[in-house]
Amino acid sequence: MVRKDYRSHVGVILRILEVIASQNSTGVTKIIRDANLAYNRAKTYLNRLEQRGYIERIEQGRSKPYRLTEKGREFLKVLRWAEGFFDSLGFPL
Repeated sequence: MVRKDYRSHVGVILRILEVIASQNSTGVTKIIRDANLAYNRAKTYLNRLEQRGYIERIEQGRSKPYRLTEKGREFLKVLRWAEGFFDSLGFPL
């Protein structure tokens, strides 16, 4: 039997923030595709990140893409550091 490698919550959050950071603003479709998440799971994470002030939705015509807040950029730096630290110990996020 092939074992599936599951991502931790931290790994999923890191990937979502990286996808959003790669653009000035990013729609949910790109986040879902690039972070490899189901819609409902992505929306759960996005809602939590928005409630905690790491991301925000902006008005852009009919769409409302996400962008990182300053707090989100700082959090992303911390997560990238943690990813490197845990990778060096042999425990990828």
